[in-house]
Order: sequence, then structure tokens, then C-alpha cells
Amino acid sequence: MKIGELTNLIASSSDEFEKNNSDLKKKYFLKNIEVFNKISDITDFSQGTFGTGYPFYVLGEDFQGNLPIIEEQIRYNDELVAHSKGVEDKNWICAGCLKENYDELPDLKQICKPCPNIDGSLKPRKIINRLPDLDMWMISADGKNSEVTNELSKLLELFNIYTSDVDPVKTINDFIEISRDIRNGNMPRKFLPIDTHVIEISKLKMLIRQIPKVIRYSKSNNANPYLPVHPISYRKKWQYDDEAYNFVFDFLYSFRLFSSNDELNKLVNDVRSIIANCYSDDELVKMIYNISPDSTKRRMQTPEIRRNLRRKFSSWRNLKQEKQEEISDYMDR
Repeated sequence: MKIGELTNLIASSSDEFEKNNSDLKKKYFLKNIEVFNKISDITDFSQGTFGTGYPFYVLGEDFQGNLPIIEEQIRYNDELVAHSKGVEDKNWICAGCLKENYDELPDLKQICKPCPNIDGSLKPRKIINRLPDLDMWMISADGKNSEVTNELSKLLELFNIYTSDVDPVKTINDFIEISRDIRNGNMPRKFLPIDTHVIEISKLKMLIRQIPKVIRYSKSNNANPYLPVHPISYRKKWQYDDEAYNFVFDFLYSFRLFSSNDELNKLVNDVRSIIANCYSDDELVKMIYNISPDSTKRRMQTPEIRRNLRRKFSSWRNLKQEKQEEISDYMDR
């Protein structure tokens, strides 16, 4: 396929998908989340799941509300087409390389990023970044990561759920079909790519307990809060990525827990209540903005996203309050 044909096709399909804020599109996202959660329930050592990223930061806790149109996504798609100017009549050599060298490509970052044969803006990961996906985290019992990852990868394959790294060309073709189905009012049969991460429950609890203290320290020292988490993630295989996630950002911006573990649910609500009662909505929104990557900063220009964040923090203030000495204990840890 010619580069111009590819970039125009991806940009137009992504634009169409972004501008479609129908109830069907929302139900489709919920379907993907529900299926992942059911897969998690099947595994022997699951303690629940949580989601981060889109659509969790644009919908309420019970998924109320509508999916807003994010103009940054459309600008981002236009940027892809602009990058193809001057080379649009050339073949996209990545398609042949991916097919020929599939077995030797552990993941797209490791092999494709340093490749000198095509402009960086037109490499597979930059292309598929224009397409929607989900970030889902499975919470495993302590010491059971090996069993969980082995079982989970088999179940995901059984349900035909893959990461975009497995087959980028298929990911592109599948998304074009998904976008077309939504446009025509049909529930898509194919699933979105899901970036799957696994974290042990004790590690997750430790991170959540640390958040109030990390935020307090950063405010006292005029710094940005940073709490690294380095889960094992499913790319073409299970691996630890080069860069850690900032758990403070994920927890404030989009963390959505699905778990029947009462202790974990109580911990999440306690920490949310503490944070929301220690800082104003404006302080928390500014904090998120300051620790966001540039792409998220641009997305936060969407008024609905900022309003949703403020509504969320307001709802956190209404959660059950802990005794003052227990709040102090969290802040001092």
C-alpha cells in the first residue's frame, strides 16, 4: 500500500470514529471492558482488574455521561497525513518488513524505533497510535504472576483479543472494519487492541497507600508528584517495558477499579476521600496537567474532560470519611 493511501485511510477512519459519539460506540467500549473482566474472573489467581486511560477519564464512575469529541485526536490524525506529504506515492515498506520478519520482532519499540529506512513519524507504532485501544490491568494474587500471565495470554488468544504489537497491519484493517460497523449502527464483532498489564495485589495496595504522602511531599517541595510502577505487560510476549508509569497520574486521571476485594475497595475510597478533602478541584486538575505527557495536556483542552475531572473529585469528597488520626497515618507513611 502507498503511504498516502495508508495515512489517509487511517486518518479518515479515526476521524469518523472520534466524531461518532453515539450510545452504540459507548456500549462497544463497555463490551470490551466487560469481556476482559470476565476473562480475568476465569483465571485462578485474579483479585480483580482496573482500567486506565480512555474511556475512563471521559465517563463517570458508573460510566454515566456521553463520550465527548476530542479535537486533539482529529488534529493528531491530520498531523499523520501532513507527515506523508512528499512521500505519499512511495510504498509503506513496514508492511512487508513486518510480514517477513514477524518471528524476529519482539515488539515494535525495540526493532522499529531505531530503523533508519523510514521517517519516524510513519513507523508502525506512530501509525497505530492514531487508533483506539484499551489499557487494562489485572490484579494477581501475590507470588502468582507467572501462573497468571501464562493463563491470561491463552485466554486472550482464545477470545481473539490481541495487543497492537502482535500484528499492526491486522490491527489497522480490524479498526477500519470496527469504525465502519459503528457508523452503520452495528455492534462490532472484533475487539479493540488491549494493552494488558499485571500487578500483584500487595504492590498495588502499597502504591495506593503512598499517594497522599507523595502528593504532600511534592506540594511542600514545589515539585511534581511521581510514583513509578513497572508492571509486566503483554506485548508480543510478557515483558517489562523500558519506562515506568507514574501511578499518581493514573490514579488521579483515570483509575477505574473492578474488584470484589473489600479491603482493596475500601483502601481506594479512603485515599480518594483523603486527597479530595486535602486539595481543591483546581489544585488536582493543575496537578494532573503538570504531570501529563504533552498529548494529554492537549486533550485536557477539551472542556468536557476538565468538567468530568472536577465532578469526579467532588464525588470523592462525599465518600466515607476516616477518623482524623487515620488520615494522618496515610499522610505520614
